[in-house]
Amino acid sequence: MGNSNFGIRVQLQQVVLNLVVNAFEAMEASEDRELVLRTRQAHGKITLDVMDSGPGIPPDKLGSIFEPFFTTKTTGLGLGLSLSRSIVMAHSGRLWADNNVNGLTHENPISPKPNFVLPIRRSNHSSTSKQTFSR
Repeated sequence: MGNSNFGIRVQLQQVVLNLVVNAFEAMEASEDRELVLRTRQAHGKITLDVMDSGPGIPPDKLGSIFEPFFTTKTTGLGLGLSLSRSIVMAHSGRLWADNNVNGLTHENPISPKPNFVLPIRRSNHSSTSKQTFSR
């Protein structure tokens, strides 16, 4: 029946797509738009950071964004982040978000930053990859 990892790959692609779409929507009102996707591998885990130049998540809403039917948008069902977190957790991972202090994340002046970490089964070495998209 084909590759048994296909379902996993499709689910994780959906998570990444949801985070990227959310980032683009968050930047709609921004004059300068920047989206950074960064991956890191270390200690048997891979981490994906999604960082954008949008306004960030209001601090009083940050704890609620993964709840079903919660949204800060004028449209949408509020299910994307909840489903994304469920998918990541089903793969023994963790999905969270935080705002960047003063709009700074590491060397990038962007905000906010959803992240997820997944365990991997191979390679004990560490590596980092970063891709920046500007519009």
